Formats: sequence, C-alpha cells, structure tokens
Amino acid sequence: MTPLEEACEEHFRWTVTRTSDSRYMVRLPLREEMLALLGDSFAVAQRRFLAIERKFAVNSDFKNEYVKFMEEYKVLGHMELSPRVENPQFVLPHHAIFRPDSSTTKTRVVFDATCKGSSQLSLNDVLYVGPIVQPPLLAIVLNWRIPRYVFKADAEKMFRQIWLHPLDRKFLQVLWRLILSRISSPWASLNPVRSPMFGGDSVADGAVNQQDFRLQKCLAAGLSPMLELASNLKDALIRPRLDGW
Repeated sequence: MTPLEEACEEHFRWTVTRTSDSRYMVRLPLREEMLALLGDSFAVAQRRFLAIERKFAVNSDFKNEYVKFMEEYKVLGHMELSPRVENPQFVLPHHAIFRPDSSTTKTRVVFDATCKGSSQLSLNDVLYVGPIVQPPLLAIVLNWRIPRYVFKADAEKMFRQIWLHPLDRKFLQVLWRLILSRISSPWASLNPVRSPMFGGDSVADGAVNQQDFRLQKCLAAGLSPMLELASNLKDALIRPRLDGW
C-alpha cells in the first residue's frame, strides 16, 4: 500500500463505530488541509436539478420513476431535511441511470461526487483514497468453481446499512423537492455514497483482511433476517449424500 492508502485505512480503523441498533457508522476520510479550498457547489447542483425538473415536464414516466426512487430514499430514512450550512460543505448533483432490462428498479438515481464546485474541486478531490479491498476478479471466478454448491443472493441496499457520522453529513447534501413551485431544499444524506465493504467479525477485519468472502460471514455481518436461512442452507449443503439422490 502507498502511504496515503495506509493513512486512509488507519483513519477508518480509528473512526468506525457501532450505533445503539448495531449499525456501523463511519467518517469520511477528508483531507483536512484541502477543505478550505472546496468552494461552493450549490449553484451547479441547483442548475442541474432545474434541468431535471424541465425534463419532468415533458416526460411523465421519467418523472414518476425518479420521484419513486427519491421518495423511497427519504421514507427509508436514508436522507433528512437539512438547512443550508456554512462552508465547508458540498451539495451533490444527481442524475438518473436507466436499466430497462431490470426486473425491479429500472431507474436508479446517482449522486455525483465528481462534480467540481466554484473552486474546481470535487468532493472526491478532498477525500483520501483507500486500498482496493476486493480480491481480484480472477480469484473470485476460480473460487466460484471450487465448491460443489454455491449460493447467490442480492443483499438489498447493502451499502446503505452503513451510517455516516452526523458531522460529515453536510458534505453529502442533495437538492430535492416534489412541488415545482417550491424552492429546492438541501437534503443531507444519512449514509455515505461510497462505503467500505463489510464482512468478517468486524468492519475493519472484513474491509481489510478478508479475502475469502464466504456465505456465512457475509450474512453474519449485519443481515440478521437471513441468519436462519444461512444456517438451514449450511445444514443442507453438508448433509451426507443419501441413496436414491
């Protein structure tokens, strides 16, 4: 790892905590010396949001899908109404990604942390970049072929289960409103757009050391409704082969 990657990993280890309901809470790996240079991002976020609203006026299907996504984000408690705060802060523009072949969510809203504010710096520019924590793709494919049975599942909204510390939420604000005559209100996201992958006995162990991303540890990392399913599957997969199977 590079010195910057080591600093980012160390920052994570020292700042990650657990909430009273067992959620992980993390801090953004901010480069403190660059925060004063971040500048204002409200104007560009507002300009792009107004462009989206103009598209709403001519494409009702687009509007309905977009509103559905954003309102679910709000209802689930993944963002909350926030007043305008003093700099340093950041307002993230957002846009839609269309997946017509998806059987569930055909429209997904993406929050753009690469957008540059008035100082030509983006949120990503003032964040440390940590080491790659996923194993190489080839290793994943080869491991998939080793066991006789494999289990495939989608952990719904997995990264949203990791909470962002309240002190850092002002850097993940978005503009949103339902009634077009109202002034756009900044909403502070409660969860980070980019989160460390979890798994293992702790977030630190899972994000940094775990190479073998197995079913039992994956499900045990906070997905409690599936623990019984995992146990039953484990019993079924190691059951001795019976005559007649």
